[in-house]
Amino acid sequence: MNIVALTGRLGADPVINNYKNENNEDGEIIYFDLAVNSYGGGEEHTEWIHCKAWNKTAKNFVDVAKRGDLIEIEGAIRNDRYTKDDVQIDKTFVIVKRFWVYKKNTDNPGMNKTEVAKEQDKEEF
Repeated sequence: MNIVALTGRLGADPVINNYKNENNEDGEIIYFDLAVNSYGGGEEHTEWIHCKAWNKTAKNFVDVAKRGDLIEIEGAIRNDRYTKDDVQIDKTFVIVKRFWVYKKNTDNPGMNKTEVAKEQDKEEF
């Protein structure tokens, strides 16, 4: 089973990109990096995790997530392979199925957890 759940900080404001799928239909996609901290040997280490989301999930994410926000994601790991400038590139991504954004509530100290996107189109996940 390919399921991943991560919590971290958004590295930059997400930007939506347009694309055409294999059926020549228009769609939207975002790529973003999530800074996830891990601890070992008494030290903290930050891993930058590459993520992407499509269509409704991408639109919802761009609407609410901003650089530095604490984000929780659920999804699946996928390895992509492509060629750029005659060089083969392998890259691992988390395909985001659901996400939550933690926002500070000025009326109540602490964080509010809000589920923003419920699911992504099945053919894209």
